[in-house]
Amino acid sequence: MSEPPAFVVESELLALAFFVAYRAHAGQTRGRYGRPYLDHPIEVAELLQKDGHDEQTIAAALLHDVVEDSGLTAGDVVESFGARVGALVAVLTEDPAIDDWEKRKATLRASVADAGREAIVIYVADKLANLGDWSAAYAENGEDADAYFKAPTIDARIRAWRADLEMAERCAPWLTMNDCLRSRLSNFVRQRERTRARDLALSV
Repeated sequence: MSEPPAFVVESELLALAFFVAYRAHAGQTRGRYGRPYLDHPIEVAELLQKDGHDEQTIAAALLHDVVEDSGLTAGDVVESFGARVGALVAVLTEDPAIDDWEKRKATLRASVADAGREAIVIYVADKLANLGDWSAAYAENGEDADAYFKAPTIDARIRAWRADLEMAERCAPWLTMNDCLRSRLSNFVRQRERTRARDLALSV
């Protein structure tokens, strides 16, 4: 079991959000590494807690994948946590009816941009955490890393991240995490370029 961080234990609201997320993601793993899925929403919530955001925003961060990845509905979240947290979780949930991966990501991105400050903050923190996971996956698996996280290709994933960053810088230029996202994305692209150049050199 992923242990709740101290800031979760100290808050009744966040303790409940942690428990709901724990139950929703029970038995799920991140990618194919066997890492408990719950580690991801905890990481996103910790980024927001360190950045000084309020409890409802942090609760939504802990819950941001529960509708997408479990049997819970946005209505369930509203019933337990109120309209604000429920609305944030709903806007951060992809539309499963959109089959095309890039269109689905673009639709989600546009919805988050329209939803405003708190949704964008959680969205950017989610991308930061995802980039960390992708970097680790790429270091171990190279171009096969796309099979570990639901993306059609690594190029498609990079295009989506660049569009995410552009949206965040346009809609929330005040957000300090934008700089971290830009840096982490640049590092990932350089990591990939170095790895591909090395593999090409070894193949000749």
